[in-house]
Amino acid sequence: GVPGIEEVHEAFAAWQRPFDLADWEPTMPMLPGFDWPPFHATGIALAKRLKLLLLDRCQVLYESPYEDPDRGADAPEPAS
Repeated sequence: GVPGIEEVHEAFAAWQRPFDLADWEPTMPMLPGFDWPPFHATGIALAKRLKLLLLDRCQVLYESPYEDPDRGADAPEPAS
């Protein structure tokens, strides 16, 4: 019942789609050539948008996926 939540849900699904459709190698979990910087920029922007909708109802965090070769290089950015 949160106004705007369906649009954010659709935006998250569209953002996730290229990651889900990528040709991941079982023996090499980190996809070479995947464009991580724009993937993260969009993910962080979506997390911030979600936080603006939900306010204090929950905590929203963005974390790099396991497949990102730079995972852990920086701490996750809070969405608040």
